[in-house]
Amino acid sequence: MTKKALLLFLLSTICHILPAQTGWWVFFTDKKGSTLDPFSYFAPEALERRALHGLPACDSTDFPVNENYVAAVSALATEAGYPSRWFNALEITADDRQIEKIKSLAFVHHVEKSFDSGWNFCSADDQPAKEKAYAKDVLRQVRALQGQLFFENGIDGKGIIIAILDVGFPGISDNDGFHHLTQNNLIKSTYDFLEKDENVDKGDEHGTLVLSCLAGIDDSSCIGMATGASYLLARITRPNGNQYNAESRWLAAMEWADKNGARIINNSGGPNELSYFPENMNGKTCIVSRAGNLAARKGILVVSAAGNYGDRGRPYILPPSDADSVLCVGAASMKKGSCLRDDYSSYGPTADFRVKPDVCAPGRVEVAMSYEGYSEDEGTSFSSPLTAGFAACVLQLNPETKCMDLFEAIRKSGSLYPYFDYSHGTGFPQASKFLQKKMVPADTSYTLKKDDFVVWVEMKNMEEVDEECTGGKLLYYNIQDKKGRIIEHSVVEACSRRITLVHARQKYEQQGFVLHIFCNGQYEQFEL
Repeated sequence: MTKKALLLFLLSTICHILPAQTGWWVFFTDKKGSTLDPFSYFAPEALERRALHGLPACDSTDFPVNENYVAAVSALATEAGYPSRWFNALEITADDRQIEKIKSLAFVHHVEKSFDSGWNFCSADDQPAKEKAYAKDVLRQVRALQGQLFFENGIDGKGIIIAILDVGFPGISDNDGFHHLTQNNLIKSTYDFLEKDENVDKGDEHGTLVLSCLAGIDDSSCIGMATGASYLLARITRPNGNQYNAESRWLAAMEWADKNGARIINNSGGPNELSYFPENMNGKTCIVSRAGNLAARKGILVVSAAGNYGDRGRPYILPPSDADSVLCVGAASMKKGSCLRDDYSSYGPTADFRVKPDVCAPGRVEVAMSYEGYSEDEGTSFSSPLTAGFAACVLQLNPETKCMDLFEAIRKSGSLYPYFDYSHGTGFPQASKFLQKKMVPADTSYTLKKDDFVVWVEMKNMEEVDEECTGGKLLYYNIQDKKGRIIEHSVVEACSRRITLVHARQKYEQQGFVLHIFCNGQYEQFEL
């Protein structure tokens, strides 16, 4: 046998001998012996947030995990991640033989597979850097949310603590767009959950780009809306690729953000498409989604990217955005004065037919890079921080607003509200809704008409057919069943006077379906 053949034989033998490793969450029965002084453990802002929400200074989910339990399980596992206070659990990697021993321990309540196949972040490749004159147009991504109205009223997120969970924040000190953060001590705390140190000036620049969509400044123009907020920066993983214990790092960062007083957490990534099946995207299965809901119960608004799977054949909502208490943000572009989902942006519904995304924000944005300069990028990774910055401005205006009241207020401020669908949610959040600005009401755009067979609209001030569609508006419609589930939705450009929306009306009539229409500020609903 040649040396090469012998080596191949040995490698093959080793692969067969080594038992398969799987990620697991080990949940414990109790926290026996654990103690906690909340007034020394939590930052003052965390205690204030809990008091605002009528919560005690701490509860059982805040107490540390029993160290002896962690040590015993870690000794039997191949690898252990961070223990989770919130879930009284530890993420490990183990083979079948090891997990059976662990399951037999008296203090182990149960185990669940963690499915750590990787962690995706929702951005595309950078586009070529623009000329400096490009800065004059930077507010386009902010204007979609009417962010200039916040600026005109001196609102920039001041006093609000925002945590960003990402893959690294290199070069912040090298880009003028972030100097106001360092000069004003607005970066409150940092931690690298991979290398277990406080240096996050490393790794992939995705986190730097995300931070710029919250707090970046290009000359005198703001890239994001929360330029006056304070920040917690957590490096939780490497971009993409298989890696064990990614979920435990994400949970550890959530708990760290809670401890340090975050009112808002921005998340622009999540378990990739290999980690969970689409039927698991119900907001209750993935542990990161369950953690998002628990954060909301602790008074923290989690703002999360919908995902970039809209054009991949499996357009599911990326966890934790599938959780009902997590504000899920899709990517959309401004078109004809309204918003239109970008093709890559994931759309709903969730596996249990809830509406996601909740709102949308621009996905193609200018970003400040990890070195001196700016570029254009796109993805729901950037729609999310734009919305998180918007939320910080709303909180600065109304600091006593509770988490889920804030969630609902942002959803209701959408440019399409009360209309919603599985692609756009309620549209772009609008600052005018929080500043008591009287916007010019839109003219009546259409008249709803019907006969025994079809339902259509007649557009106002439209020619019979507008060949170039120069005067057309975007018309949104959906059909909902008795349970409020959308069975059909679409957006059409109104390029002719008559637009048929429902054919064969009788097939809907006996089942109680309802048609919802929105165009140019005019909303109608009609029982079919």
